[in-house]
Amino acid sequence: MTAVCSMGEVYRFAVRAAVGILLLMQAGCVSQQFRRENTADRIASRQEGRHASLSYVQFLNYCLYPARGILGGMWILEGPENRAWNVDADGNVPDGSFFVNRDIAGMSPEDLANPWNTAPPQMPLTVAKPKTGATSGFIGKDASGRTFNVKLDDPDWPQLGTSAEAIGSRLAWAMGYHVPPVHVVTIEGTGDPRYDGKRAAAVEFVPGEVVGQWRFEHVKYRREMRAAKVLAMWINEIDHGDNNTLLAWDGRKMVYWWIDFNSSLGSWQGQPKEPQMGWVQAWDPPWQARMILTLGLVRPGCDPSQPIVSPAVGRFDGRLDPRAWRSHQENPAYNQLTDADARWMAAKMAALSEQHLRAIVHAGRYSDPADEEYVFQTLLARRAAILEAFGR
Repeated sequence: MTAVCSMGEVYRFAVRAAVGILLLMQAGCVSQQFRRENTADRIASRQEGRHASLSYVQFLNYCLYPARGILGGMWILEGPENRAWNVDADGNVPDGSFFVNRDIAGMSPEDLANPWNTAPPQMPLTVAKPKTGATSGFIGKDASGRTFNVKLDDPDWPQLGTSAEAIGSRLAWAMGYHVPPVHVVTIEGTGDPRYDGKRAAAVEFVPGEVVGQWRFEHVKYRREMRAAKVLAMWINEIDHGDNNTLLAWDGRKMVYWWIDFNSSLGSWQGQPKEPQMGWVQAWDPPWQARMILTLGLVRPGCDPSQPIVSPAVGRFDGRLDPRAWRSHQENPAYNQLTDADARWMAAKMAALSEQHLRAIVHAGRYSDPADEEYVFQTLLARRAAILEAFGR
């Protein structure tokens, strides 16, 4: 006897199978490795990183991870307070693979101008290969044999991307994140007219064995990963997703590196940000639906006529609503931010003196002192808004 299934039965079976797969995937997420990545201070055994295209990462973060979290019951693990998993009794985060508590009070402004205490690349530079990505440049070695990712300014926007890279990297380092050394340099000795004499940000290669990228979804219950959103809104770094990370084995532990800060301040990959950046995401159905249904009358809080301050500064101002700020990319860790996480980061930001901040901004090497002063004052204003919103 042959059984005949109706279309309704086939549909119900398909739905149950899909839900079952998502549940299994969620169960796999709450694995021993997942708990270790969200609770351990250091990952002391070598592990493999991930390699994925930006489009695939966006599919994971926008679609698959949220659906899996809802259907897999991740909200049960989060609990009503959604407290970070890796904090001690005082709410602090220990040093290790993910974070380092910097003694800002014990550092001079000069220390923070070059916090890595490393020399800029020694000229001449030798080009190994052109770099890939949104900005032009090359991978090269200096006279001492060190390897750098050398990133040029957009010719139409001199100093914009390189200054943002230098300042954003230093502030992220000061707040405790693993960030490789960045120096603003004038390229010499390559023998290539596309490069010689040009200004660039030279980003030193991270030490150890790079094994791939790490994913924010896998560390979203760590306080420092959630609280990075507060740092990001301060410097308007809208582009930090899985594709701007590196995972490296230094021989003793895995190190979770943050790279690529040339979309901070007023820069978007070396060109001026659009006015809506920092207010809406690249794919933002709620805002897009509101604008369509209201014929554009309801818009994000940005100023659509926000001017470009200067070619070196781009679009960057002190108007900041910390509760409304949005990154350009979807970031699962940012989505978990609680007020307790934000207050922890705000306290670290408040510990940075104006002298420290001036030294960091000066490292951006603006040729016009007015640009340097503008960026300094704007960072002060944005920090004040964050401290007002989340408390010192």
